[in-house]
Amino acid sequence: MELMIQNVWLIPLFPLIAFILLIAFGRQLKEGSAWLGTVLMLGSFVLATMTLIERLNAEQTAPILYEWLKIGGDTLSLGDRWITMGYEVTPLNALMLFIVTLVSLLVHIYARGYMEGDNRISVFYSYLALFTFAMLGLVISPNLLQIYIFWELVGVASFLLVGFYFYKPEAKAAAKKAFIVTRIGDVGLFIGIILLFWQVGSFDLAAIFAAIENNQLEAGFITLVAILIFIGAMGKSGQFPLHTWLPDAMEGLHL
Repeated sequence: MELMIQNVWLIPLFPLIAFILLIAFGRQLKEGSAWLGTVLMLGSFVLATMTLIERLNAEQTAPILYEWLKIGGDTLSLGDRWITMGYEVTPLNALMLFIVTLVSLLVHIYARGYMEGDNRISVFYSYLALFTFAMLGLVISPNLLQIYIFWELVGVASFLLVGFYFYKPEAKAAAKKAFIVTRIGDVGLFIGIILLFWQVGSFDLAAIFAAIENNQLEAGFITLVAILIFIGAMGKSGQFPLHTWLPDAMEGLHL
C-alpha cells in the first residue's frame, strides 16, 4: 500500500489539531490564530495532493477497518456482528480530499482579511477548523454510521459559523433556522441508513454495494433508500425545498 494512502488519517488530523490549539490558546494568539489555522490547513492540502497523485497511480486498495462495537448475542436474532470504524481511499474520495482542502485553504486565506480586527477571530478560525475536520472525516469514512457521525458534526460546525455574530438577532435566527431545516433532511438520511442496516446487516459501504450487485435488495427498496439519502443531501446543501435556511445564513454572517 502507498504511504499516503495508508496514512490518509493525517489529513483530517491537522484541522483537528488546529481546532484544539485555537480553543486552548486562541485568545493569546489573537491575529496569530489566522496564521496557525492557515499553516495547518496548508499541511492538509499538501498531504491531500500527495494522496490524490498516489491514488491515481495505485491499485485498488481495501478499506482499513478496526472493530469498534459488537452487537448481537443471546438477546438478538441477528447473530454477532461488529460495527467497524476506519478509513478508505478511492479515486472519488481522493479527489474530494483535494477539493475540500483546497477550498478550505482558500477560505482560511481570504478570512484573514475579512476578519481582521475582530476580537473573536480565534473563535472563528476554531469553528472553521472544526468544520474542515468534519468534512474530511466524512469523505474518508468507509461506512454509513461513521459518515452519519461526521455528517452531524458538519451540521454543528455550520450552526456555530452561521451564528458566529450571536449578538445580532438575525444571526441567531439564521443559525436556528439552519439547524432545524437541515435536521429535517438528516432524519431522511438516518432512516435510510437504518433501513439499509436492517436489510444488509452492516453499515459498511462495501457490504452494501455487494448486496446490491448480488440482487439481495429489491429495486423498490433501493429507490426508497436512495430518495431518503438524497433528502439528507438536499437539506445540507440547501436544495429546494430545503433551501430556505441558506439566504438567512448569508445574512447571519454579514458584518
